[in-house]
Amino acid sequence: MKYNSYQYSSRVWLTSVIVAPAFFNIIQYGTQSEYIHNWTITSILSMYSVWVLLEFIFSSVIWLIFWGIIALIAWYFEDKTGTIMWLVFVAGMLLAIAPFALFCFLSDGGGDYNDPFFPEIAISNCACIAWGIWFYELRPK
Repeated sequence: MKYNSYQYSSRVWLTSVIVAPAFFNIIQYGTQSEYIHNWTITSILSMYSVWVLLEFIFSSVIWLIFWGIIALIAWYFEDKTGTIMWLVFVAGMLLAIAPFALFCFLSDGGGDYNDPFFPEIAISNCACIAWGIWFYELRPK
């Protein structure tokens, strides 16, 4: 049975590209209180635009992998919708966190990487992808 894997994965991915930077900015606004007085609408919007562009560029390869995994899972488990959704959820979370974990590991030579920037953007991405996986419908064509 064929599923709408392309549409589904595109919706989940584009949601994360658009919404994760907004979540990240909100987290930054809450955690960087000493810099709030320097923030203007223009600076917030310009940083949001930069983050959306970076999200789009760096996550496009991950989206292609995600699309392929969804298609394989849907093909293999055909009529088991519950199983498909949970496997897609696990795959989505692993694909969302893997680039951040790999970057943190490689940038510090495998040591202890303590920059709060990456966990915040990783959490933003994971939240958006998790929401998108359960919100959008993966259905048979």
